[in-house]
Amino acid sequence: MLFDEKMFSVTLRKLISDGDHDAVITFLHSELRRIEDSDIAVADSCCCGKSTCALEEEDRAWQHNRLQGQILIYSELANCYREQRCWDRCFETYETLEVLLRENDLMDTEAYGSILINEAYARAGHGDSDLALQQICTAETLLEKLGNQDCKIWSRLYNLLAVIYRRQNNETRAQQACQKAAEKIQQGAKDENERVDMLLNHAATLMQMENHDDALRVVEDVIHSCEADACRVMPYFAALNLKAMIFCHGGNYLESAKTFACLIEKARAVGALSGQLPAVCRNCSQMYVRAGCEDQAQIYASLAETL
Repeated sequence: MLFDEKMFSVTLRKLISDGDHDAVITFLHSELRRIEDSDIAVADSCCCGKSTCALEEEDRAWQHNRLQGQILIYSELANCYREQRCWDRCFETYETLEVLLRENDLMDTEAYGSILINEAYARAGHGDSDLALQQICTAETLLEKLGNQDCKIWSRLYNLLAVIYRRQNNETRAQQACQKAAEKIQQGAKDENERVDMLLNHAATLMQMENHDDALRVVEDVIHSCEADACRVMPYFAALNLKAMIFCHGGNYLESAKTFACLIEKARAVGALSGQLPAVCRNCSQMYVRAGCEDQAQIYASLAETL
């Protein structure tokens, strides 16, 4: 098999947990080159005695596997560029994805709907709420047509709609979309990892809608569930980071700083987030500055320089 999704995901998660964005992008580009430079030819016959039809079937399976790999890798690459706010590269990658899907007659599929939602998040992050709304509505129409029942996809769609409507001062539609997102989460996730992803995304939405108390309740749910499972280290750190951001967004800078400090302490204890800790330390220092705690701010500013 040309592309092993399981091995790819394991390697990617490890690189992401190290916090080295350059290493993640280098890995994704190397995987793209590997599968795009590979080729397979169908012979009339082979030494193992397989017929031409059997060989052609193997070729179709091989091509399908390569296409799946390309779609997944390009999607992850676009997400990385979005997180780094490298907007030109991000949107160029989405253009490449759309061409890939169009050339393979996949524009009327759930895969395209999911990609549209991802790009809409990027457009919204870039500040283009109007285009983001167009894309999310296109995705909604497509997914309804296909009868999609994936709660995670729908919760992400409604969460983004809520944020966009809030930015447009359409409070009624924003609250309706937020409620629909919550209902999709309550309907259930495929597994605990998906549940955590859905809850964190919803908490971030509630934060952007300035519903800080509910956002904190949701993120605390994630924190408690992760504390009970030693294998859930990365979601735990993501939840702590979001909790600190919620406190900051609500103007509680001291609690934000304390939460960042907790994240730093726990990550260093297990040797995690090595590539991200300097930035987290600087965030912690800034929160202590805003809270008027200059001594603590200096401690974390100095720590950022030594890590």
